[in-house]
Amino acid sequence: MSPLIFTPDEILKIHFTLHREIDMEPDIKLLSRICLDINRKFADATPDLGTVFDVASLFGAKLTHFPWSKHTNRAKETAFAVCMMYLNFYGIPMKCDNQQLFNVMRDHCTTGEHFSARLLLSYLDLISETTGQTGTASDLMKIADATLRPLSQPKNLADAVEAIKSSFTIDASIEAYDSWAC
Repeated sequence: MSPLIFTPDEILKIHFTLHREIDMEPDIKLLSRICLDINRKFADATPDLGTVFDVASLFGAKLTHFPWSKHTNRAKETAFAVCMMYLNFYGIPMKCDNQQLFNVMRDHCTTGEHFSARLLLSYLDLISETTGQTGTASDLMKIADATLRPLSQPKNLADAVEAIKSSFTIDASIEAYDSWAC
């Protein structure tokens, strides 16, 4: 079984659910190419912990750094939501309220591999925090691996987007980035 891959239509549903007021013409060809590239790269992969984080981070990095939307800040917010939703589909309870993760994803030099490692580290921290485990990284990885369960994508992406919509906004990201950059 290969990992789940978002389609351009699903990404647009997520985008339009997050930003209902947007009147835009997204670059469907570029979105299709992003999805196709990710699908090709992971078509024969087993959906294990590493692969799931790699696919999620690649969606986040590529959707952030390629101009598929004229509204770049909102496209970055959508990229982060897609990344977090992808992890949630595999039972990894990541939320979109992590400003530091968003800033890492948005950084121009961020690659999928770099962001994947950062996402996994955040998840291991979450496991340590919620379980009280203070073991080694290897112990936390075993717990993380045990929590992985391939789920099917929800029939209604809009419901899944609504569930995470309140935990993250681009406005807060811009303010944090501006204060950090100054």
